[in-house]
Amino acid sequence: MVVAAIVATVVFVTKDKDDTTPSASPSVNSLPTIPSLPTIPSLPTIPDFPTVPNTTTTNNVPPIQNRTSRDNSGAKLTTLQSGTWTVGTDIPVGRYTVTAAPSNAVVFSVDDSYDRYMAEMLVAPDYPSADVVADISVPSVVIDLETGQSIEIDGTTIFTPTDTASFTGTLTTGEWIVGLDIPAGNYTATASSSALLGMLLIYSATNVPVGSDFFDSGAVSLSLANEQLIVISGVPKVTFTAA
Repeated sequence: MVVAAIVATVVFVTKDKDDTTPSASPSVNSLPTIPSLPTIPSLPTIPDFPTVPNTTTTNNVPPIQNRTSRDNSGAKLTTLQSGTWTVGTDIPVGRYTVTAAPSNAVVFSVDDSYDRYMAEMLVAPDYPSADVVADISVPSVVIDLETGQSIEIDGTTIFTPTDTASFTGTLTTGEWIVGLDIPAGNYTATASSSALLGMLLIYSATNVPVGSDFFDSGAVSLSLANEQLIVISGVPKVTFTAA
């Protein structure tokens, strides 16, 4: 009887020791949270670009500026925010290079009583989506601002006084006077990019439209006379080759 009890006890203990009932599974570490992607900044509204002027106009108007010399002594470095501003009141008269403030994309337009109009989308080099709007924007505009002109901008914009420079064969977006910024003569003008909206306008000394061309078909042939005004729009740079 004692032996049987011992055996039974041994069997019982052995069975209890070898019990392999599975324990609860270890907890699985939670996966790290996927960071949210940065928000793409909204793009400014594409401006209305200048229409082709009526080259048959015969109604001469007074000259809009002195086209035989240029005095930029009154120009002053100016930063303007979104809004409508008047030259001579909110910014001094003068010749300026207009750019978007860092990390900005802005719409810039200028109008005056002589029906001369310019509108451009300006994009700073560090703007997050600069490559998205590369074909419809320019880095800067060079322009002569005159008393009474109305400036409309959507975004922080910097106006830097710009002196007259010697002609080196290229002109950028903006306004240029034949005889001051480029010699008179016959040229072939070629845009620097695809120029989806690239356009070249020419006004006489009395601001009468005398020519216009789009760059979508390639090079443009033109004859320039002293005191004419050249307006380059929708393309960053144009090369002028003597013909």
